[in-house]
Amino acid sequence: MKRYFARKDLLASIKGDLANISKEFADILPENVEVVEMKGNKYVIGESGVLVFGSQKGFFPTVKGALLIEDKEKRTVVVDKGAISFVINGADIMRPGVVKWDVGIKKGDYVIIREETHSKAIGIGEALWDGSEFEGKATGKCVKSLYFVGDDVWKMG
Repeated sequence: MKRYFARKDLLASIKGDLANISKEFADILPENVEVVEMKGNKYVIGESGVLVFGSQKGFFPTVKGALLIEDKEKRTVVVDKGAISFVINGADIMRPGVVKWDVGIKKGDYVIIREETHSKAIGIGEALWDGSEFEGKATGKCVKSLYFVGDDVWKMG
């Protein structure tokens, strides 16, 4: 494990990746952030914990970072209340539990998993389908769970 403060070039890269999704995503980062490298990923730590993770695909908010984002639509999959207990235990998302989604999602994109009642982020996953495919399919695994409330990344930082 390697831990250091982000230099300006890394911070610019992180903000650039987040801004490509939405300007609001980039606004969650404070000026000074710490980075932890672990298991091939980078984790960006702010005052409230790990806000962003980075992989070969780029940077994306963690669950704590997603909780700071007001835009509840962009890169989002919303699950019904029956799916919440499964999501926060790390289960992948099945299509019957999904009630709403961003049609702009592409297969392989990172997505924020939100609960239906309060639109709170409860997980981060990788889309297994394009957003347009959600409409035509009633069954199957649609999002691979990566991070969720209470996991090791949630507890870190």
